[in-house]
Amino acid sequence: MPILDAGFRGQDGHADGQLLIAYGPTVEVTVGHYVPETEPARPSKTVLALVDTGACQSCIDAALAAELGLPVIDTARIAGAGGESVHDVFLAHITIPQLEIVQYGRFTGVNLRAGGQEHAVLLGRTFLVNTIMIYDGLRSQVTIASARVA
Repeated sequence: MPILDAGFRGQDGHADGQLLIAYGPTVEVTVGHYVPETEPARPSKTVLALVDTGACQSCIDAALAAELGLPVIDTARIAGAGGESVHDVFLAHITIPQLEIVQYGRFTGVNLRAGGQEHAVLLGRTFLVNTIMIYDGLRSQVTIASARVA
C-alpha cells in the first residue's frame, strides 16, 4: 500500500505545524490531457495540490487548464465561500505517482492562483474515496495511503 506524507518539514527535518496550518495537506501531482495511449503525448505539468476534504470534486486551476490547452467539455455551477458561480469544466487526468492513483474525467476550472493560492489543484472527495488519510494535528503530520488493492 503506497504511503505519502502530505505535511511539511522544517529545515531541521521535523514536522512544521505552522506550514500545515497555512497551506493545508499538500501533495505533488501531474495534470495533463486525457488521451488514449494510441495518440501522441500532449503537454502536462507537475504542480502542488491541496487535499481538500470540503470539496466534493477535484478541481483544476483555470489558468493552468488554459496553459495546457485542456478541452472545455461543459460548464458547471459551483458554490463556495464566495457564493455560487459558473465555471468551465475540462477533460483531463491528474496523476499522483507516489500513490499510484490516476483520476481522469471532468474537472471544474477554478481560480486558485488568481485568488492567491499556492496550489493549482484541489483534490476533493472524489480523490479521497481511493485513500486512507490520517490528519494528526497534534504531531502536525498528514499521511495518505492508496486504498487500492492489487
